[in-house]
Amino acid sequence: MSQKIDYFKDYDNGEIFLKILKITFVFYHRIFDEPYHALKKELPLDIIENIEINDYLTKLYLYKAYSLYNYEGYTIEFVKYLIKNDYRNDNAVFYLGNFNFIDDDKDFYTFERDLNKNQLNIRELKLYIEDIYEKQHLEKLQSTYILSKIERVEFETIQKLVVTNPYSKGLKTLMFAFIEEDKNNKILLYEDALEDLEHIKYYYIEAIYFYIKFLKSINHKDYQIWFNKGFELADRFYYRFHKHRFICLKENTEKLYIEKDYPLPDELDLDTYVQKKNDSMIELDENNK
Repeated sequence: MSQKIDYFKDYDNGEIFLKILKITFVFYHRIFDEPYHALKKELPLDIIENIEINDYLTKLYLYKAYSLYNYEGYTIEFVKYLIKNDYRNDNAVFYLGNFNFIDDDKDFYTFERDLNKNQLNIRELKLYIEDIYEKQHLEKLQSTYILSKIERVEFETIQKLVVTNPYSKGLKTLMFAFIEEDKNNKILLYEDALEDLEHIKYYYIEAIYFYIKFLKSINHKDYQIWFNKGFELADRFYYRFHKHRFICLKENTEKLYIEKDYPLPDELDLDTYVQKKNDSMIELDENNK
């Protein structure tokens, strides 16, 4: 690492770029706690928001830092950065409950989006899972997780999925919780999954939703505690689809999710940003014909 820093010493912000690169690598591939605390120490959110972007290296390390903060729930701040710098990031927009991005390529997030819009083609998802390259462990696990939300995935299939970080471990444990029949073991599995998913707030909140759905079904005393926690987080981070599901669960209804029923902060014009990116995608497709 020190040799790489020496290489970049003549570049403005070269050292901080490499530090952020190392932090994000550890976060994505190993553990969550330590790199997140390192990021908060190196680039606190209140500092990062005031950094002027004068070169590409700064733009890049800020993108990486914001990407990590996005997983911790600071998606509004990340999307403001995306809009300001004309970047695109599908998962951030998805987290905020906007499912309108045009995307020609199928992947985990496009299937998640289709599921949330009640437009998922299950056969297409299964074929996609079958065709995932053997070494794409995370994509296979994530996509199987989508399937597990629709229908039962057998223990043997879940067991074969390869864990690459706490997030994937959490999703795998959540899938085991879905099929566990013993109530006490099911609770333990849900809470183990929640522990691993804590730093990926969107899926942490989703895990809470599935957990409280189960707790409500057995009239468990902890239902309200977990409901309050999940709803507060969904509301705080503007994870609007989750907020909608919590409300439906509370009211015992299955109302259609309508984005405009859950307004974002006034200063965030997400619809215009998404439309602009969609127009660019259409133009690119036309030029490639």
